[in-house]
Amino acid sequence: MSNYDKLVRGATKPKAALPKQKYIQPLIAATRQRESSSLQDVLRSLKTRMSDSNSTVRI
Repeated sequence: MSNYDKLVRGATKPKAALPKQKYIQPLIAATRQRESSSLQDVLRSLKTRMSDSNSTVRI
């Protein structure tokens, strides 16, 4: 499990509370990095998590 997998899993827990900033901030920072591999890793983790029926996403 990669670091981004852990962050995505923490940010998409199946509970009504909003995700903690300790999960959200590194994910946002990864999308702003010049290295495309970070963004690809985040998107790959999100894709995997979205296929899980227990995940929730709050915007």
